[in-house]
Amino acid sequence: MKKLWKLISFDHLMVSLLTVLTGGLLTLVSINLTIFNPMKRAFQDFSMVDVYNEIMRGNGAVELNDEITLVDMTELYDRSAIASLIKEVSECNPKVLVIDLIFERPGFDENENAYLKNTLDSIPNSIIACKLTDYDDEKKMFRHNISSFFYEPESATKLGFSNVVSGDGFNTIRKFTYQQMYQGHTVYSLSYMAASMAQGVKPTPQLHNERSISYSETDFPVVGHNDVAVNRKLIENRIVFIGTMNEEADMHITPHGKMPGMKIQAYTTLSILNQKDLIDAPILWSILLMVVVCYFSAFAGVWIDRKFNLSKLYWLKFYYFVVAAVIGWIGFYCYSRFNYNFSLVYPLLGLALVETGRLEYKWIIIVLSKKKVNIVKKSVYYVPLD
Repeated sequence: MKKLWKLISFDHLMVSLLTVLTGGLLTLVSINLTIFNPMKRAFQDFSMVDVYNEIMRGNGAVELNDEITLVDMTELYDRSAIASLIKEVSECNPKVLVIDLIFERPGFDENENAYLKNTLDSIPNSIIACKLTDYDDEKKMFRHNISSFFYEPESATKLGFSNVVSGDGFNTIRKFTYQQMYQGHTVYSLSYMAASMAQGVKPTPQLHNERSISYSETDFPVVGHNDVAVNRKLIENRIVFIGTMNEEADMHITPHGKMPGMKIQAYTTLSILNQKDLIDAPILWSILLMVVVCYFSAFAGVWIDRKFNLSKLYWLKFYYFVVAAVIGWIGFYCYSRFNYNFSLVYPLLGLALVETGRLEYKWIIIVLSKKKVNIVKKSVYYVPLD
């Protein structure tokens, strides 16, 4: 019993705290020193949700969604041709028609401008994109916008902003918002307006504004601009997005590689329709889990050192592999079963640094032993000096 108590002693708690402190210092350094900027980016951009989604999509059997269709007009530049495409798609009776295009300036031909505007005005179930810019941190609102020349966000009910949440500008796109303030007015996102119109309800301000995009194990049928008539069944009674699929300027980084903005909007709309809201565990839970993992790893390290003296390195590697796999499995189960996301960055970081924590603690014990501090004789790391 005494041996067991010695193994689960105060030493392991100290090792755990040293490991957490080391991890905290590394995180602080990576955030504040420019030389560690790549580490900062990797740390901020790490998400186990990406791994979970890859596992769920891993069988390769991706089904085509039967609620949303994408119409690709990458090759069209003439505004009259774009207007004709919009009109042709609307005649196929989509449930909602989303125009993920912004016509910033009038064209040279006034007739084309009028034809385009009149076409959009004549479609009651249509929404057109805009982009909010120049965010005011003090007033918590956007001051400017980029929108089509014939609509303004504060006055038009057809406009929805296409902005998504991308962190500091380099992060993978994982989140969106329902609404934003623009010059004192509440404006809604393109995807939220599309989902609301499809459900026959008006968009209203949401209490939890920011949500995760669920890049589910589904894909969307894509109809070329020349193939609308022959693909009427893929358009009728569906949410239809018209935009570009192969325009490099509109490609964005997602957990599944580069993706056109229109497709991201489609996944966002589907996330709202499915009401699949990911719940993120408080960061405190991740830090507590890190401490627990470090404590038991410190205990396991001492036990393995004594039990397998010659082959301890192999057993330690095996132990850390198993623990990492168990942590990953628990995280995946919580995500897939309860839609609950534990951030595993800290527990996995602790697992990677716990041996460093043990070495630091051994060094402290050696230093205190040389200084004749008697209390260290009770430590499991104490080695009598000659």
